[in-house]
Amino acid sequence: MDVLFGFTPPRLTTPPEKVERAILRLAERVNAIRPSGLTIYDIQDESARNPNPRPFPFSATYEPLEYARRLMEHTDIPMILYKCVVKHSPEQFARWVEAVEAETQIMGVVLVGGQSSREETHGVSLREAYEIWGDRTRRVQLGGVAIAERHLAAQNEHERIIRKMARGCTFFISQAVYHPDITTQLIGDLTKACAYHARPFPPFYMTLTPCGSAKGFEFMDWLGIYVKEQPKRFILASQNPVQTSVSVVRKMAQDIVNKFPSHPIRFNIESISKKRSEIEAAVRLTEAVKRMTSDE
Repeated sequence: MDVLFGFTPPRLTTPPEKVERAILRLAERVNAIRPSGLTIYDIQDESARNPNPRPFPFSATYEPLEYARRLMEHTDIPMILYKCVVKHSPEQFARWVEAVEAETQIMGVVLVGGQSSREETHGVSLREAYEIWGDRTRRVQLGGVAIAERHLAAQNEHERIIRKMARGCTFFISQAVYHPDITTQLIGDLTKACAYHARPFPPFYMTLTPCGSAKGFEFMDWLGIYVKEQPKRFILASQNPVQTSVSVVRKMAQDIVNKFPSHPIRFNIESISKKRSEIEAAVRLTEAVKRMTSDE
């Protein structure tokens, strides 16, 4: 899979008829652009991680597997599911894993833990989830999250990735890239770590996100995504900020790929906004990145 298209399921409060229309619109979009796979997110509140007011109110969304099953009725594109493991007991999570294994269109799962290391939960821990996963599945690939911002702060994200690889992770998906320097540093340090541990560099999906508003950049900051000030000002000052952001993040991605031409660096395109203009921009970006990868 070279280019993924990521999205968040509808809110649980969305009327059923609107959910069905959303599924049909999404299926129409993805069937037209044919990404290598679809990434379906599992959204958390995250207020325990960041005490500042959330720029956009949190609202629970459909469970990824449930939404994937409904989407499968309209597209044959393979899917990768995010899963927040702390929502379930070990027994519940084990049943979820078995259900995922039975869905042949699901090719990968990315497991995520709680909102913060300080979060109190009675659910399964990420370490326990890896163990349960390893005991029950062999077909579906296990993925992990790569956070370059965490690497900038602690300089150990490459070590976290190596540990996750030892627990079965075979690919990684980054947060949205708007500060290419720290992503470059993470990939460089991970390259050295893989060589030291005699492991191949894993498939690494850079997440690219169009953004055309100050509120959107504020939300990314709240999520812990670092944005370089110069490109943000350039985007917001342009006549068409959304389209400008597409060009900016595409160039960032190309510059990173050029630094590591032999690495399996791939792409995950998403929209953090429900605005039609930004969703359509994500579609255009997917098409552009597909052309970029086919030219390599």
